[in-house]
Amino acid sequence: MSENPDSPFVIPEEPSPPKRAPRQGFWLFHLFFRPRVFFSYFPAMVTPFSTAYAALILGVTEVSGRVTEEALKRNFGGSGTLPSSVLESWTAYWLACLVLGVVGACFYYVVGGWWFRVRLKWSGVADPDRRLARRLYIFAYLILALPMLVLTILDSFQYARPIDAERGSEGGWWIVSLICPFWSVYAGYRGVRTLFPVVRWKARIWFLVLPSLFFSVVMAGAILAIMLAAWGLVPMPPDVDWPSTLDRPGFSLQYPGNWWVDDTDDEYDPDSYFSIMPMQDAGVDINVLQEAIDPTEYTLSCVQSYREVFVGGEMESFTRWGSHRGYGLEYVGTFEGGSYRVRVFTTSTGARGLTVVEYAEMGVESEMAPGFALIRTTFRFKD
Repeated sequence: MSENPDSPFVIPEEPSPPKRAPRQGFWLFHLFFRPRVFFSYFPAMVTPFSTAYAALILGVTEVSGRVTEEALKRNFGGSGTLPSSVLESWTAYWLACLVLGVVGACFYYVVGGWWFRVRLKWSGVADPDRRLARRLYIFAYLILALPMLVLTILDSFQYARPIDAERGSEGGWWIVSLICPFWSVYAGYRGVRTLFPVVRWKARIWFLVLPSLFFSVVMAGAILAIMLAAWGLVPMPPDVDWPSTLDRPGFSLQYPGNWWVDDTDDEYDPDSYFSIMPMQDAGVDINVLQEAIDPTEYTLSCVQSYREVFVGGEMESFTRWGSHRGYGLEYVGTFEGGSYRVRVFTTSTGARGLTVVEYAEMGVESEMAPGFALIRTTFRFKD
């Protein structure tokens, strides 16, 4: 491609052939890693079938994204619109993605291609070729959609339910979310510059600056929502309708689906000591002992230790935690200027003991109560 320094337009030309023309079978490699070469040979690289497959991937990924939004709504206490089976079963999930993905593919090809063509007009192209514009749009966005689809397929082998995958996915998802949107924007911009006689500064605005700004705002909004929830400024009630299960050789329990087991603690042991945490300032510490203990003595000892953190006043006793009988103490303590309700309970059965500490900042105590109740009522020792 050459540019006339006296003209604001980019004049598409036949590219100078490389030493060896790119192989058509490696078009995905060129799309992801050499987008300029890919779009230079665009008509020869793609076929109507590959365009249809690419559009279907976009449609399936769009439906998958809607399921992710559904899970996020539930995490923040909202009501969902999709059938519960879509979040409960991978079969229902993939069936919904394939069926609705066909509709999404048509939407991307027709409506998305139309919007892409409008931006080409605003970038100085008088009459952009409709088919070429739609294909360019589909393949540029494939850079974002295909990695997401691959990660979802991998999650379907790793997690028992789609809702578990939405809550447990990390690592690869963050990389895709941070890199692929902006790389797809850049690839689309390279394609526009390669295939259409655009005004350079207009193309940069409509195909580079504004799309990048859009993705940046979306990411910033998601990060801000998580931070506000962590600070307790956005309600995030415990999801007791879609609980997670902790099943160990000696015991089992359920906890809210949007809480997690903290495995970063130095004393963490999934069979004896662990903490279950919500996003807010609260938590449940569980200590399973492989020996009989005196509930009263052990509770008093634990309270003494916790009162060094949560400095408190008068205590009230209680004798039940879920279905377990034992001895417990409850008090209101302060930590770094905040008030917390702390409940310490110990029971002993046979040759095993159990100590549980529940704590919650007073501002979120009532909101956390259903999550604490779920853990209490589902904890069971195994014979």
